[in-house]
Amino acid sequence: DTSITEYTLTVPNEIKKITIDAQVNDEKAKSEVGENASDLVVGENKIDITVIAEDETIVKIYTITVIREKLELSTLKISYKDENGEIKELLLTPDFKPDVLEYTLEDISYMIESLDIEAITNSEKAEIEIVGNTELQTGENIITIKLTIPSEEENVEDEVIIYTVKVNKEEEPIPPTLIGKIKNW
Repeated sequence: DTSITEYTLTVPNEIKKITIDAQVNDEKAKSEVGENASDLVVGENKIDITVIAEDETIVKIYTITVIREKLELSTLKISYKDENGEIKELLLTPDFKPDVLEYTLEDISYMIESLDIEAITNSEKAEIEIVGNTELQTGENIITIKLTIPSEEENVEDEVIIYTVKVNKEEEPIPPTLIGKIKNW
């Protein structure tokens, strides 16, 4: 609509460039697209499209605000199988929000050896690496969930986001000794 001069477009994180084809309705006029379309940063990117008349005067400026989403998890659930084979979900503190990177879990039983992690990202190109959720030790354990989008360009670093989850595994209770049983008897 030629009367509307401001637009907003949200794109997934993996979109780093867009192409804008701005058509003018007067063959003597021309349009110029701002530079930001070729290198989108995470967050807001304002791209101006300037309509210029034949006499080089600016007729109108259209602005497209392109919001490139940041790389983040859209889902994070942690669970384990109890001794009866039932799946038990653990509660994260604070409650999961994609922009919160550090969590703690309630204390877990000494019988739990590993935790199952369901981590889903908002980017199809992201690689997910989960470390620390198996072979859990007594005391504090740190689980890391690393999201990486490999760069397609040379000399450009991969985009990386790391979530951490702390969980305390309780100590195994010490069984009473024979002397302790006799004393209590």
